[in-house]
Amino acid sequence: QFAPQNDDCDCSAGHFNSDCLFLRKNTLSMSLFSSTSIAVLSSCDTVMNEARRRFEAGIFPANASVISRTQSAGRGTHGRTWVSTEGNLYAALRLDAGLMQAGLLAPQLVSACLLRVVKDLGVEAKLKWPNDLVINVPGKGWCKAAGILLERKGELLTAGIGLNLVTSPTAAAMREGAALPAASLAEILPASSVPDPLSFWENFLRVFLAFRRRFPGKPAPDLWVHELLWLNEPVTLTIHGTAIEGVLTGLNTAGEILIATPEGEKAFFEGSLAARSKTGN
Repeated sequence: QFAPQNDDCDCSAGHFNSDCLFLRKNTLSMSLFSSTSIAVLSSCDTVMNEARRRFEAGIFPANASVISRTQSAGRGTHGRTWVSTEGNLYAALRLDAGLMQAGLLAPQLVSACLLRVVKDLGVEAKLKWPNDLVINVPGKGWCKAAGILLERKGELLTAGIGLNLVTSPTAAAMREGAALPAASLAEILPASSVPDPLSFWENFLRVFLAFRRRFPGKPAPDLWVHELLWLNEPVTLTIHGTAIEGVLTGLNTAGEILIATPEGEKAFFEGSLAARSKTGN
């Protein structure tokens, strides 16, 4: 049974507390890894495809994962190309059955756990709804550092995670209209402090598996809503070419974004979010 590391744990009060949810190596119960495995590849087409192949071969149980040094055909949301140079993290994790019906909450939980590991490195980071992690880079401001891709095929629910550890796409490689530029952790941390992909992934699994031990059911967005980028600030949400303006006020219990518009607070389950006066994601 997972237990908080200190008496001040406030997870149940609605805060995703780093101290209680990030288990460091010297305090980790290895039973957390009893039902998982990590396959480490030198290259593949995509880690998502590799996860599916392993599942079809019967060797990819819940909480198993695969990471690869490079991908030849990495992809992000909406089939967009994900630049996959060596040194960054490219991973796929099979989510447990308890997250099958979690909808938007499943990728948000993965993002929140990713955020905890990044912040533990001393990096200022936030969650950009619905599936990005952003970091605050001196001289550049908020930049996209990671993305989460969720795919379900039958009984297989897989989260794909791409994190810029040492390099990031150039402005020319980013899609036109992107709300934020890209950046890597190496733009903030000294080279000696940037973790290698496998070490980072092991730390992520510690956070994720500890969270699932403590909260095995449907996750509650109240645990990470305070980490949202642009919370209580003017935003524009673009849905199929239609721009909705208002103030980002939070998330509902389904993980949908809440925006206070002139017509009242409304919930949305899709769209590209940007600070007011920008469009795209």
